[in-house]
Amino acid sequence: MHRSLLILGLSCTMACHEKSPPEDTGCDGMLTWYDDADGDGYGDADAELVACTMPPGYSSNADDCDDTQAATSPAAYEICDGIDNNCDGVTDEGTAVNAETFYVDSDGDGYGDPDTPTKACEISSGFVADNTDCDDEAEDIHPLAQEACDDLTDADCDGFLDNDSDGDGYSDERCGGSDCEDDNKGIGPEIEEIEHDGIDQNCDGSDGSEIVGSFTLPTTSSEDISLEMYPNLTQLTTTVDCSAPASCRKNGYYHYYDVNRTLLEASPIEEYCDTATEAPMVNDYTHALPTGTLTLRLMAWGASGNTCGTVDFDVHLHE
Repeated sequence: MHRSLLILGLSCTMACHEKSPPEDTGCDGMLTWYDDADGDGYGDADAELVACTMPPGYSSNADDCDDTQAATSPAAYEICDGIDNNCDGVTDEGTAVNAETFYVDSDGDGYGDPDTPTKACEISSGFVADNTDCDDEAEDIHPLAQEACDDLTDADCDGFLDNDSDGDGYSDERCGGSDCEDDNKGIGPEIEEIEHDGIDQNCDGSDGSEIVGSFTLPTTSSEDISLEMYPNLTQLTTTVDCSAPASCRKNGYYHYYDVNRTLLEASPIEEYCDTATEAPMVNDYTHALPTGTLTLRLMAWGASGNTCGTVDFDVHLHE
């Protein structure tokens, strides 16, 4: 009897103290989540939460470097604005979408080596934005350098050797050649002249505008030049020579008349060629023709009726 009671008591004690199985919550383990205040999908490493599932407004990663700006995250493009936009730990690197290209300027002439491009948000010392230097080891060689006449160096980086810069077969007048504009292949001794366009294409010293000519007038005389056959004339260029003999006081000037022979304008006093000081005098003038000018009068004047010597006029009229 007592043995049966003892066994029964032991069985009751063991059964009464056995633990119930844990409740099934569906959680395999607690995880760490990160606050995503700006909603860009990247969380703040300094704002974590341990939970079975991700709460709203949180992210599974802690990769955001500024969780107050949705435009700043590892998925953002880097731009030049002083901010680490893509959270790579570097600000305004050369991979920024609006970075500029700069070039090494080894010789310090302000022109860069085209073979040394570097992307950056700001220019650094020793770099320039230009890339047109053809010899970045020589500061006297660059696109604005003055060509020498040694025919050995392309000093101005135009692709041609010095005294024939435009490659038309004629050397620069500056180097003793006959090309009057050696950076323009359309101008040279064998180029056909286009008259009255203001350009001397064939380098003969005229653009075809010398349509009047040269005149030698004794003092106290004049000569009228009719311009009726040149209705498109707009400009007068004259060379007035009062030089010989210098001992004779004289002057050279001109007047403009309309169809009614009314004086429209006289050459201004500062354009007179006057040998009052008995010094040789040659004056060159370019003057706009007054509207309606049909006659140009050249006048040679001698002081007090003096008739010694002559005055030479070289007249060009431009259309």
